[in-house]
Amino acid sequence: MSVTMLELLFLLLPIAAASGWYIAYYQFSNSSSHKKHECNREYLRGLNYLLNEQSDKAVDTFIKILEVDIETVETHLALGVLFRRRGEIDRAIRLHQNLIARPNLAHAQKLQALLALGRDYYCAGLLDRAERLFFEVISHDDNEYVRIAVRYLLEIYQQQKRWEIAIKHAKKISKWDNKIFKNIAHYHCELAQNLLNKQGSEKEVIKLLELALKYDAQCVRANLIKGKLAIIAEKWEEAIAIYQAIKKQDPDYITETLEPLNQCYLQHQSGSIGLLSYLHETLTEHAQTPLSLAIVKLIQEKDHEKALQFLTQQLQMKPSLPGLYQLVDLHLAQENCSLTDKNNLISLKDLIKKLMENKPIYRCLSCGFNSKILDWLCPACRNWSTIKPL
Repeated sequence: MSVTMLELLFLLLPIAAASGWYIAYYQFSNSSSHKKHECNREYLRGLNYLLNEQSDKAVDTFIKILEVDIETVETHLALGVLFRRRGEIDRAIRLHQNLIARPNLAHAQKLQALLALGRDYYCAGLLDRAERLFFEVISHDDNEYVRIAVRYLLEIYQQQKRWEIAIKHAKKISKWDNKIFKNIAHYHCELAQNLLNKQGSEKEVIKLLELALKYDAQCVRANLIKGKLAIIAEKWEEAIAIYQAIKKQDPDYITETLEPLNQCYLQHQSGSIGLLSYLHETLTEHAQTPLSLAIVKLIQEKDHEKALQFLTQQLQMKPSLPGLYQLVDLHLAQENCSLTDKNNLISLKDLIKKLMENKPIYRCLSCGFNSKILDWLCPACRNWSTIKPL
């Protein structure tokens, strides 16, 4: 049996259980009628069509049952989810449209069906239609379903990059979920980055970044952009303070500050001595390989042998491919390295390089998505700030 068929069977278990209850209930009910028995047979026929991959016939059958018995609404909603998960969006849409068209739907059932159809349109990429349906749900002012609809609208505005209206709806969500403040901070960062790309007013960019930090004091992204602005303005001391603050916000992003910090300290009066002091201090707090390699690079400028010893010690405590690659480089740079040793070391270096090429640089802590670039919004699980350097 294929994996797809197994998944289908598992998804159909609740439906089969519901239909079993449905059949038993009406068989033993004193008020059972010929019409109800006919409905039972149609249900079994519909399930059989599904199991035999005859989705169109299944949809026709279940719609026919809905016309006879409105009590099967929950089962129809479950079937719509099944079709959507299988990628059969058109069938899910048809099922939900027919459900909404029933005149005797209860208020809650209609809202559920509207949400389901909106989700169908969203998955089909018909965002304008989905948006209209979610607004219709919100207009009913039912607290439970309004919250769900607003979440879906937020997803749409994120996808469309309509950050101002995304902020508006996220603020609504913040009334019952303060975790959304992290999203709001990123929306302001998106606006700031867009303005920066268009060479807009630096004052306005800073204002947006300060708002981002107001909503989420741990927003590393805001400080990375602020640091970049300080470097452009050649405000080296200010830039250093901004980048060093990231260590307290989220130490996982320290590696993103190393290159700009090196640039800043080269222009600062404390120079490489100040940078080396900061790196050593940070390494004692957070044992990260990029920190060790940055220290090695600075030590190597003055004492090659000392750099070699330091890196060897670090690798003994925390082995890594980048560290090993740098160690081979240091050995190659030694004056007493023989031609044979050099050839062997070059071969080893090439091998390590190939191994590193297949390694991701970033990974989402939420879903495990791997990437070579830093995405603030995970393209897989759609969570903000969950992609971190490895």
